Amino acid sequence: MIRAYSAEDKADLIDLLKTNILDFFAAAEVEDLEYYLDNALEQYHVYEVAGCLIGAEEPCLEWKF
Repeated sequence: MIRAYSAEDKADLIDLLKTNILDFFAAAEVEDLEYYLDNALEQYHVYEVAGCLIGAEEPCLEWKF
């Protein structure tokens, strides 16, 4: 299921990011994501399967062709 992010998702998203450090993300990105979620968030979606978050994204609202 794709749904809007809520503050209750923050810890799960941070944990998800940490599991992907070295393969896909740098350790410094944890602090960046925390700041974004707390201070700069406009619209953000999470992907949930069987009650577990498996991903998230900021949707692209402006398409330029």
